[in-house]
Amino acid sequence: MKLKTKQFQPKFTQTFKMGILFGLLLIVSFYPKREALAQQTVANLASAGDNKKYYNEGYAKYAEGNYTASVVAYDKAIALNSTDVDAYFNRALAKKKLNDFSGAVADYTKVIELKPNDSEAFYNRASAKEELRDNQGAISDYTQTLRINPKEADAYLNRGRIKIKLNDFRGAVADFNKVLELKPGSFQALLNRANAKRESFDLNGALQDYNRVLMMMPEFTPALLGRAITKTSLKDYNGAILDCSTALELAPNDSELVYYMAIAMINSGDKDGGCAELTKAEELLFEKAKDAKQKYCK
Repeated sequence: MKLKTKQFQPKFTQTFKMGILFGLLLIVSFYPKREALAQQTVANLASAGDNKKYYNEGYAKYAEGNYTASVVAYDKAIALNSTDVDAYFNRALAKKKLNDFSGAVADYTKVIELKPNDSEAFYNRASAKEELRDNQGAISDYTQTLRINPKEADAYLNRGRIKIKLNDFRGAVADFNKVLELKPGSFQALLNRANAKRESFDLNGALQDYNRVLMMMPEFTPALLGRAITKTSLKDYNGAILDCSTALELAPNDSELVYYMAIAMINSGDKDGGCAELTKAEELLFEKAKDAKQKYCK
């Protein structure tokens, strides 16, 4: 997520500034009733300059990684110009870095008030809402992002991920299909679609997607795990054991991998070996391991 850059007007030269002030003095001299207008004009020029100064300071502090100072600077810029949409946008980015997701949502909401069709603001607000576990709100904002920019593949991807959390597996698959139309080589879309298909019991479809992911990334442990779980459901226990073994060489203390290795071993007839793996999974604090031991290892 990038900061918004601002195209400020070129700096006034000292001669030009003096010319403006001289002109205003002439106006006041010949038209006394316009003194208030002249004073307001001078104040506006000064305010615009300070707004620019604080905006640039906020930008620089963000780039340095000093997000607290960045927020403070943008606060000052906004105090001088309450419609500075880029300052709200950038302040929201800094707030997200500080895990102030509610504050970020508020700033993105202000951006949307000022620029109703800012797809980036909807996208970023959706991300902040997801951090706040406002899944429906996040889906709504990703949908608005796609209304404005129908080719925003990441919005489909993120909306699909949230739909999986909400058990809307068909909706998730539809979103991942759209990502793959826009980005045919997206392994993230393939992996997530495989997970959604597995959860909706389209096991053969899930297996095909996991295979495609692993053709691109043979040592990608989430895909090896997903395929192992799918193979277990298809009663291909030896295939599941092989996938878990491969993954465990890469991540030997992954408790979920150890657990599903155990389940595949027990179902293949190796009760003793499977129960030993369940004990290891329990030691690694995998929640399901204790109940599985009581069920299979009496």
